[in-house]
Amino acid sequence: MTKVERFEQLTKNMATVYRAKNHDYGDSFGDSLKEFGLVASAVRMNDKMNRFKSLIQKEAQVKDESIEDTLLDLANYAIMTIVEIQEGKQNV
Repeated sequence: MTKVERFEQLTKNMATVYRAKNHDYGDSFGDSLKEFGLVASAVRMNDKMNRFKSLIQKEAQVKDESIEDTLLDLANYAIMTIVEIQEGKQNV
């Protein structure tokens, strides 16, 4: 598999996860941006960055929190923020 194919596979998986989480939790991310502005996105991405920094220093004890999962979550938050900006829900 080429790097481009791997990238496409990852982004398709990100969309699947995004869809499933929106089904389960509603548009909680969009709602938090409406209430608190872009700072809500920054806080969530900062939490993921802190988790990433922690994981590269020591192995996680929680099975479902790998470096890859954390980075995919971070990427999803970044894309979700762009979607909210493009939807006109947030001013930059």
